[in-house]
Amino acid sequence: MVNKDEFTLVQNGSKNKAMEVAWRADVSLRNSHGQSLMFAAAGRASNKGAALETCRILQKRGLEAYAVDRYNQTALFAAVREGNGECVDWLVSEGCNVNHADRVGETPLCIAFRNSQMEMVFKLLGHGASLDVKDTYGGRRPPFFANPIFRKAYTEQGIATVEEPKAKRRRIAQAEQPLWKRFRGDLAMRCSGPKVMCEWAYQDEEVPDDTIPTEKRGDVWAETGEYECVVPPPESTARIRVLEREFVLDHADCLADHPMHLAMAPDEWADFSGVPVSEPDAHKIIHYLLKQGKPAELMLASVHKETRAIRGYIHLGYLEKDQILEIAYLKVQRGFQRQGVAKLLVDAGIKLAASKGWSCKEMTLNVTLRNLPAIRFYESQGFKPGGPPKRLKSAFAEWMSMRKPL
Repeated sequence: MVNKDEFTLVQNGSKNKAMEVAWRADVSLRNSHGQSLMFAAAGRASNKGAALETCRILQKRGLEAYAVDRYNQTALFAAVREGNGECVDWLVSEGCNVNHADRVGETPLCIAFRNSQMEMVFKLLGHGASLDVKDTYGGRRPPFFANPIFRKAYTEQGIATVEEPKAKRRRIAQAEQPLWKRFRGDLAMRCSGPKVMCEWAYQDEEVPDDTIPTEKRGDVWAETGEYECVVPPPESTARIRVLEREFVLDHADCLADHPMHLAMAPDEWADFSGVPVSEPDAHKIIHYLLKQGKPAELMLASVHKETRAIRGYIHLGYLEKDQILEIAYLKVQRGFQRQGVAKLLVDAGIKLAASKGWSCKEMTLNVTLRNLPAIRFYESQGFKPGGPPKRLKSAFAEWMSMRKPL
């Protein structure tokens, strides 16, 4: 293992100290992430300097610039993350593939987008970085690639330089700023208001694999004249995530009269609704459930028979000790509600749970008291208030538990 002090000194030490350690350290060793000192040098804090010089020393001593760590990332990822532009240029020239994808399918360009490093975005594009990136959990393009400000800036400027003359000492109005400077990656999550919520919920220009082909539908667990409920394949990950974000938007809308409504940002609404805010994390969770499954969880999708489009989904969990079938999420796409889809999903969930041998005495769920349409629906299906919900605390709105005997 690389000595922790040596790794730290190369990454955060002074210029002289970093280069001194680079000359004397054992370059054959790796840290707990499988990274050599090349990663530490490339990821030196940008205000410390000497990242490029330290990388060159380590290369002279036998370290490869393009080696990968346990996350299948190269030192180029570290250099991008820290904004070390010269180091990025050097690493690419020394064999680091600018389109190399890590184990979740992300490239250095994804890192730059997420951190709102638009100078770095254009630098990577200049080195041939591709915008055609898809993750390994459902094959979806990262959402920041669809940002309208970036698309407009890219269309107008192409791979243009972002260097500008020194700014005068005055505050520049947003309208005067270059478009690329107005892009703010995931940092925009801290903005709030209904417009921001809608942009977050419907951030995809298009949803890949919106439909479930007949050959991949699996068994039908419940159906009506128009809809049928099936276990969706892993290819449906992106579509389920869109519905998941709309689920968060539903909660924001039903609390529109709350005094704190305008102050809540998308990440806060997602936390309130119990939904992951990070797109990579959310896709990984959904994809894992659809591809490998979990012993005490299941997911069903409601599919329109004619179009094969997914119009809703239900996520259930089994609490074996208490013999409870719990509805974690139940969502029907806007525009297709009040057509019996939600009832169909509940019925299908009960049947699939029974086929798995789950012994369930009752079905439960948690619902916010302000979500009156949902409460009315559950009451029509035989659910009744069942005491305070477990593990749900919120100063923003009250929740209650609802139960239905099975």
